[in-house]
Amino acid sequence: MASIEELELILDATNGERLLDVASMHRLRKLHLQIKTPLRVSPSLLSSIEQTFPALQELHIRTFDTLLISITSFLRLAFFPQLSSFYIEIPQYVMGTNQNPEREFPRLIELVSARCSPTKLAMFKLETFQPNYRQYDTPPVIPIEAFHPILAFSKMRTFTIDVGWRFNFDNTFIQQIAASWPLLEELSLAPDGDNVTEDSYIGFSAMIHLARGCTKLRRLAGVFSDDVSTELLRTVFREQIKNRSLESLHVGSSSVSNNENMATYLACIFPNLRRIQYEASSDIERKHFPRPDWDVVQRSIPAEAASLRALAAVNRP
Repeated sequence: MASIEELELILDATNGERLLDVASMHRLRKLHLQIKTPLRVSPSLLSSIEQTFPALQELHIRTFDTLLISITSFLRLAFFPQLSSFYIEIPQYVMGTNQNPEREFPRLIELVSARCSPTKLAMFKLETFQPNYRQYDTPPVIPIEAFHPILAFSKMRTFTIDVGWRFNFDNTFIQQIAASWPLLEELSLAPDGDNVTEDSYIGFSAMIHLARGCTKLRRLAGVFSDDVSTELLRTVFREQIKNRSLESLHVGSSSVSNNENMATYLACIFPNLRRIQYEASSDIERKHFPRPDWDVVQRSIPAEAASLRALAAVNRP
């Protein structure tokens, strides 16, 4: 077993002791865990191992129980000094009204921050498989403060949160991301329309911070509020704020008041934007709750970008 580099393992309350052998594998680089129930093992189980998971780079956990405790009970047992990729999947039936992710999610983030190296972890994803976002009568709200510890991971390249909870994201959080993760390539913040609260406010203007601070950003997803103003357009024109890497934008259920201004704004800060994805509506929803025609915005961007390049060439000394 000492030579194994990739391993799939199923754990539950009855066989958690198997981790004693797995954690000491010096060549193990990839581990795929299926955790069916919270582990019932002593926190001192792995204390005899000088360094746990010394070579592990990729960790994929899929849990089938009803609590994030399955994941946190595992993380409490070990350290992951070389971990660069952490992918967590929780099933749709985890999302029951008797759960308390408002308490468990902050604990999860704290443990990730404590058990992984802030200079190694580059990918963190928390997603549901077979998602069903409408199980909650009142979806739990995750406080924005829960995310603060993970901002210390300076090498972050991919960050995805896509679960059936609700979040109070805001412009300040986007500013913090832009300042903390200069290597970021993919950012997805609950792009489903049901996953943001009325108090959540990420303006399209916040994309300026990502354009400045995350120059490698290729894909961005979230729900945004339309705050594109004439003054904002003047600012991006004057300061020439651009991110030439971004090619894909998922705006979820975001609305827009002026398609022309939006196309101009996006073409200015993301001149190589190729694809805009939005949350489609039914004919009935479209009739009673008009949605922006993001297809029109997307078709307008190449022409707007070309015009801006021509204007810049004329004004160049």
